[in-house]
Amino acid sequence: MIMIFLILTIITGAIVSLIASNWSNSLPRYIALLALAVDVILLFGSWNLVAFPSLFKHGSWMFEYQTEWIHSVGASIHLAMDGLSFIMIMLTLILGFISVLASPKTDDEGFYYFNTLLMIAGVTGIFLAFDLLLFFFFWEMMLVPIYLLMVLFGKNSESKNSFKFLVYTQASGLLMLLSILCLYFIHGRNNGIYSFDYFGFLSYSYGIKVGSVIMLGFLAAFFVKLPVLPFHGWLPGSFTDAPITAVITGLMIKTGAYGIIRFVIPIFPDAFGLLTNAAFVLGIITIFYGAFMAFVQDDLRLIAAYSSISHMGFILLGLYSFNETALQGTIMQMIVSGISTSALLLIASSLIKRTGTCNVSQLGGLWEKSPVMSGFGTFFVLASLGLPGLGNFIAEFLILAGTFKVNVVAAVFASLGLIAAAAYSLRIIQKAFVGHKNSNLPIQDFSSVEKISLGSLVVLLLWFGLYPKPIFDRSKTTVQKILKIEAPIKDFPIKVNKNEASVSIKEK
Repeated sequence: MIMIFLILTIITGAIVSLIASNWSNSLPRYIALLALAVDVILLFGSWNLVAFPSLFKHGSWMFEYQTEWIHSVGASIHLAMDGLSFIMIMLTLILGFISVLASPKTDDEGFYYFNTLLMIAGVTGIFLAFDLLLFFFFWEMMLVPIYLLMVLFGKNSESKNSFKFLVYTQASGLLMLLSILCLYFIHGRNNGIYSFDYFGFLSYSYGIKVGSVIMLGFLAAFFVKLPVLPFHGWLPGSFTDAPITAVITGLMIKTGAYGIIRFVIPIFPDAFGLLTNAAFVLGIITIFYGAFMAFVQDDLRLIAAYSSISHMGFILLGLYSFNETALQGTIMQMIVSGISTSALLLIASSLIKRTGTCNVSQLGGLWEKSPVMSGFGTFFVLASLGLPGLGNFIAEFLILAGTFKVNVVAAVFASLGLIAAAAYSLRIIQKAFVGHKNSNLPIQDFSSVEKISLGSLVVLLLWFGLYPKPIFDRSKTTVQKILKIEAPIKDFPIKVNKNEASVSIKEK
């Protein structure tokens, strides 16, 4: 029941926040913080259990709950949690708490936090759902609140960015729904059991041709969420319209990689492996495109957006390298890129609040006026480029090492992307913090709340960089379970000894 409680606590907090705004416009923020804090404490109480799979009460699942939902179509409320789910939910709750803590005051706090918490509840549900209709319900549940936050609370309510976001996400979501229905009817006609249960789909082979077509619907939705080229068009605009809302949007991005790990690889192992060549090319292009676009931007929000896109290229390489090293790095990248990107967006929001701009070319010399803010900014910029000792370095190193086992050329090209990352990261430091001082720019240093919020993210990145073992221990069971799936893998463009890769090859 803990999983039901996690979701219902956030939804209840959303409803109470909306109602409480009738009495006080400041009360909804405290209710939202309380709801998220309760879930963090509850989930943290299960931390040690995730490290010991032998203690799981339901096989490889930490918790599992299932009850009938829509009997006529075979849908159920089927929730389960393993180490990967635990890690992603904890990240969601922590970043959600910080985004609420850092949110500026609005004229309608109740509706703002109502939508914020509903979105967080949707993301949490995605990491727990093992009925595909329920998964799609949570998938859609997180989209509408984000759209409303962008339209009603963004800096530019007349911007087309919110409409672009909705079109991208809804169109790709519709393709995923069609794929879910295909699985439902194919499985039902062949087995006589019409159900949306995830584990039922795992037991059936859909073949290369049919599986490839159905898989593309899932990949469309997940690639849009990552996002990778050419599905990235919605992201930069969503970051500029509302920086704090974008922190929550950054949580949503991780659902794309999670969906590939949890659904695409296990259900379509043959079809998944056939796209390895294209995925390596697309991942490398995404790395360089994101880094180049980040380098030519002056708006810190856009720099954060495009650097996030570049990081997603590494995630794509890690997924398709399909060995334990690369997958562990992918999971770490999902965590640390969310933290570093969210931190840059929080700093951008603070700069806009103080100076009216987050244009790095107009900010120069901030270190003299606001050393604490500049120190935090420099730290997270260095984290973004993968400085050794921080979690980003561990993630990228493992992905490149895992890719090297499978494809030397892809690993070499991807590693060159780190040089591009250094270029745009050092440009931020030079122009914003230690460059020519803008004496006419009034600015105050960070408040205590901002120091606590960003300081907690500093601690997390240092922890994951210096001692990542707890994360690897908790995700190891999920990774090993995925690697037992037989999936063909194709090297591009130079073949490497396949015995070095932790991949099982089907005999054709």
